Amino acid sequence: MEYQYIDKDPILTHSDNMNIPSARHPIIKLVIDENNSVERPMIYTENVLDDIKSRKAVLSDYEMLIGQGKIFGEYRDTNTDKAYRDDVYMADIICRQDYSITTSEGSAIVDKLEADWTDFIPDYKNRDDNVVSEFTPLRPPYVNNSISYYDMNFPSDDLKSEYGLTYTNYMPWYGLKFDKITSTVAMKVVISSPEMQRTHSDIASRMEELIPIYGNHFYAVIYNSSKEMNGNIDVYFNASYNVVEKWIEGTHLTIPYTDEDLTPKLWLWGAVYNTELDKITHLKAYIRNYLGD
Repeated sequence: MEYQYIDKDPILTHSDNMNIPSARHPIIKLVIDENNSVERPMIYTENVLDDIKSRKAVLSDYEMLIGQGKIFGEYRDTNTDKAYRDDVYMADIICRQDYSITTSEGSAIVDKLEADWTDFIPDYKNRDDNVVSEFTPLRPPYVNNSISYYDMNFPSDDLKSEYGLTYTNYMPWYGLKFDKITSTVAMKVVISSPEMQRTHSDIASRMEELIPIYGNHFYAVIYNSSKEMNGNIDVYFNASYNVVEKWIEGTHLTIPYTDEDLTPKLWLWGAVYNTELDKITHLKAYIRNYLGD
């Protein structure tokens, strides 16, 4: 891959025998090979051309148009309406498996939710593509064996009130984390990059400095029943395996999986940023397996 620039420098215009710089609209171009390239306007930060963010943005565009985002999109589109299992990898092990609630594994977990957290939400089965899992925590803020439930709807007004949520724009899915020891329930609210910038700009800007792309990412923020936001923030993004592998070189992070046969089914990368430590502490990969014929 090679980055190229078009009209990056200002042009000189002549007025009364004076050379006056006139700004252009610079373009950044990512050349993959002789047949594939992506370009976009460069990004300004505080009225200054931001080369790093521009490179991350055109790389993000590439991932969605040509790279891993496109590859996964085609895989998803050929498996419409099928149940699935997401294998969540971290440090080359499966740390969690999320099942569609229509599978036998998913249905059995929903039965536990309906028995132990009756009516916490009106209907755990409101969509066939809701997913559930049982997991042993390997990252904060989770401390006890728990059940994870993801509802592919916007959060209800009751849940927003329960957890003190005041965001303006929500993405159409959210998570609930049911602690099997304490019976407490945390909520994981999913929001777009613009909403994260609007509400938590310092955190969003810092996380965007740390991740390898800029543009196709989004966030998830965890709240407890006391309406407190946790300091471990998730960011999700599309990127090719080699991009992430290069990104983590020289860091403490470990590539989540090493079996290259999994890559065609790679849905998302997930990074956990700890606000107190000011660093990314965990890196996950979500591998989607569609089930049945």
